[in-house]
Amino acid sequence: MFATSQQVYHDGYQFLKHSLWPKELHGSTDAERVLIGGNNPECKQPYSSSIFNVSAMSYGALSDNAILALNTAAEMGKFSHNT
Repeated sequence: MFATSQQVYHDGYQFLKHSLWPKELHGSTDAERVLIGGNNPECKQPYSSSIFNVSAMSYGALSDNAILALNTAAEMGKFSHNT
């Protein structure tokens, strides 16, 4: 295991794995998104957020093309890219 104390290979543990050959999803479902602030009547701008996002990383370690590819993929998938 790397960087976790969780028993990720035990029965019942759920996680996502990357794929070198991802499958294209046809059509989007609400199951891929979570509504933030939608149940709070005081929230003036509820936000629909994807459950798939790109986390922040050191741009000094990434090429310009890598950053462009991550941004393009985030836009295509309609998810956030934390810079």
